[in-house]
Amino acid sequence: MEVPVLEGTDDLTLNRGVGHIAGTALFGENGNIGIACHRDGFFRGLKNIRARGRIDLEEPGRIETYVVERLEIAWDN
Repeated sequence: MEVPVLEGTDDLTLNRGVGHIAGTALFGENGNIGIACHRDGFFRGLKNIRARGRIDLEEPGRIETYVVERLEIAWDN
């Protein structure tokens, strides 16, 4: 699957792509990157991914491979 990674996690952003969670590592930096999306939206293609699954993030000229550490479902009431 291919989807843009945008900055932020507000509804407008998550309706256009997946959102980088503020306070988490940026693409290519050391640390954990956090990406959010409505689970029935762009992430539907990842419905069977589990811990230790791999995700490639690509930008012009490079690809970074990340390993899924954990999955969380957040409810916004």
